[in-house]
Amino acid sequence: MRINIDQVRELLSKVKAIVADYDRTTTNPDLTPSRKAFEAIYKAKEKMKVLFILASGRPLNFFMRYQEIIDICDAIVAENGAVVFLPKSNEKKMFGCEVANAVKELIKKLNVPAEFFEVIVSISRDYDEVIANALKNADLPITIEYNVDSIMVMPMGISKLNGVLEALKALGEAEGGFIAFGDGENDVIIMRRALIAVAVANALPQVKEVAHYVTSKPYGDGVAEFLESIIR
Repeated sequence: MRINIDQVRELLSKVKAIVADYDRTTTNPDLTPSRKAFEAIYKAKEKMKVLFILASGRPLNFFMRYQEIIDICDAIVAENGAVVFLPKSNEKKMFGCEVANAVKELIKKLNVPAEFFEVIVSISRDYDEVIANALKNADLPITIEYNVDSIMVMPMGISKLNGVLEALKALGEAEGGFIAFGDGENDVIIMRRALIAVAVANALPQVKEVAHYVTSKPYGDGVAEFLESIIR
């Protein structure tokens, strides 16, 4: 169900956190961090007194090169929920480690181009059929999740939502409502749980379908547009 900005403002007292995807949501089109988005997130954090959780399929070490992102984040949910990092305490939790090596060995045997992270494996969507067939024959607790142009192969039970809920629990806001920003398939599960779900203009149709609000601008400009409109 769509809601307007005035209706959003009526819900803000229940919001304890802002949760945002990285690629194509808080970035520019070239996937570099959007200065507009992160400045708007910082201002919203200060004015609303809320937490900020960045949730992404990327590995944690990717974000560690961006100090401006680390400084804003109260938590980073990386590898689609398999890794949760709390910058302020330097605490890091990993999930699915007992299956991670089996996941990696399975993919290595397929001899397809892949990115091996700490827990999950990311593969081009071009190899969708190969991966699906391999998983059918593997007696392992493994699942896959799609994210626009990639497939993430990971231990069963790993998801962005579970990672976000672990982060909220660690930050003392286990029952807190949150605003979620996203663009891809793996954001849908978070947006269904969010108090306020926001799709940026470039989001996939299935993401816009579950969103309460769709921005008029794409990428990080859309995140900034929404936050600036609610904290005036």
